[in-house]
Amino acid sequence: MFAFIACLLTSSAAHADEAPQLDVGVRLGAAAALWPDKDVMPMGNVFAEARVRQGRGYLAIAPGLYLSGPSGDLDYGGLALELGGGWMLSERPVAPYLGGGIAGRLQFSDDDGAVGFAPYGQLGLQGQVGAARAFGELRVYQNVLPVAAGADDVFPFEPGIAVGVLF
Repeated sequence: MFAFIACLLTSSAAHADEAPQLDVGVRLGAAAALWPDKDVMPMGNVFAEARVRQGRGYLAIAPGLYLSGPSGDLDYGGLALELGGGWMLSERPVAPYLGGGIAGRLQFSDDDGAVGFAPYGQLGLQGQVGAARAFGELRVYQNVLPVAAGADDVFPFEPGIAVGVLF
């Protein structure tokens, strides 16, 4: 993660004559919590997102909410705060990007609550329409702290998709 941030800062030095730009907006997503011997748990999420971009890189902060869907074994949701960044692979108006970060969570389940921590990676496509930037992403999270799920410690893998708009 530190090497990733150093790469962003180094690339930003090449664009030092450009002022950093702040984009704020909303991101909506869907994911599925996967763990062997457990039912797949769908969940939705909504985030307020702020990105500071300079050159082809950006740093992001996003507070949000996870909502669990109807499931059996892995019902959890809660509050989250994501810190991350990304790198645009092109300077064209429509460009793919790679990114990643960390997601801290206050998770609530049927049984109890837990503090969650999940590094994530993302592959996205962003396009500019007037003053707005629309984006779509494929995301993968890996919980590294257990999610409350009865007597078992469960560390679900969460693939998902997200769409958003920034102004």
